[in-house]
Amino acid sequence: MEKTVYAANNEQATYYLKQQQGKDIKNISDGTIARYGSVGRNKMISNKAREKSLKNGFSPQEHSTAVANIVVLYEYSHMIVERPDRKGNADVTIRYYETSIEFCPSGKCGWAQIMMKMSNIEGNTLYTIELIGIKNKPDLIDEPLSKEAIRASDPIIKLPSEP
Repeated sequence: MEKTVYAANNEQATYYLKQQQGKDIKNISDGTIARYGSVGRNKMISNKAREKSLKNGFSPQEHSTAVANIVVLYEYSHMIVERPDRKGNADVTIRYYETSIEFCPSGKCGWAQIMMKMSNIEGNTLYTIELIGIKNKPDLIDEPLSKEAIRASDPIIKLPSEP
């Protein structure tokens, strides 16, 4: 597993995102290859994405850190839902992936949810990420939000909660 990084803010998250932008990222569980460009990068660091994470009990720094680690989070996530495009575009399918996370050394645990836009024309692009739930570490393994997607044998991605 790749080393994870700490990002205190959007500027630091953007620095790490730019290093991987446009590169293929392979999901270990289903083999789907995706990448992200400037649109996905901007959505990940947007106020809307950050506000969703804050609403779910995470700090701005935890959101930025999760964004900075999008590659490892996507690699170790599992698809939980696939749906058609809400605008009716037959060439587009939306997939949601989820993975367990733990911020170290704080010990705060939860889930990161990643949205991927699959397009027959443009390829698969990672679109946004949000932190969706806080749980104690034992609950993370015993009662995941998506039992069909995250199993006790899956890794909990450890993210730094301080520099």
